[in-house]
Amino acid sequence: MNTKGDQMEKGVVYVATGVTCICEAIKSAKSLKRHNPHLPTAIFTNMTFVDPIFDFHYLIENPEFSTLDKMKNLWKTPFHKTIFLDSDTYVLSDLTHVFDILNRVDFAGTHEVARGFWYNELQNEVPDAFCELNGGMLVFKALPEVINLLKDWHDAYLKTTKWLPNHGSSKWMLTNDQPSLRYLLYHCHGIKLWVLPTEYNALRNNGTYLWGSAKIVHGRQNIEAVAEKMNRFTNVERTFFQGFGVVADFGRVSTGHVIETCLRINYLAFREIFHRLLSKFR
Repeated sequence: MNTKGDQMEKGVVYVATGVTCICEAIKSAKSLKRHNPHLPTAIFTNMTFVDPIFDFHYLIENPEFSTLDKMKNLWKTPFHKTIFLDSDTYVLSDLTHVFDILNRVDFAGTHEVARGFWYNELQNEVPDAFCELNGGMLVFKALPEVINLLKDWHDAYLKTTKWLPNHGSSKWMLTNDQPSLRYLLYHCHGIKLWVLPTEYNALRNNGTYLWGSAKIVHGRQNIEAVAEKMNRFTNVERTFFQGFGVVADFGRVSTGHVIETCLRINYLAFREIFHRLLSKFR
């Protein structure tokens, strides 16, 4: 196992526990190295041995096998400038320029598509204009203020777990660490924040607006195919929807793509209507 020693300048950190997440992290790191071969990678994991795609390996001795592993270990980053990536990410671009923003700010992420307004009555001191950042791609400097915020994330998250079940029973809802991060970022002092474009954390769910190429695609299952669809058109504004694929301004794409989009959406709409009607008569 590698030990930290002197802090390195910059690199990418993963936190992955359990076989599924570790396999995802390996796949993500390989995609990262294809475009960033000289960028160091570090993984915090419960596995004693890991794929050599990771340059640094830190053992989690008492894993939670949940989002808590991220909160307990992210602040231990061996890098002065860190990009954190969830295990279910897929990198499509050189990311070294992302570190340049840390010459001006201390902490950055992309907007959470779902925004988080559904629990506003529980964080009513945080204005709507200060919406959630998605926790799957974060960029930060290892300043004392930032490290303390990351350390506080664990306890802040445990407080939200008392009311998260009131808003749904899905795994995403019950393990959602973004409300607690939003709260901490709003109340932080002395930390310069920034919001990155959605191309740096293009979510396959909930709809993602894109301009130019997606740099990082975020989501499980056939993520390579999703990435290919997202980047089929890189010179027009477009939105990717989980069910519909890419939808672009019809005035900006070819006639063939307009026809293909209409046929695809109509097929999916009629299939959904059919399944709903069928369920009523069962």
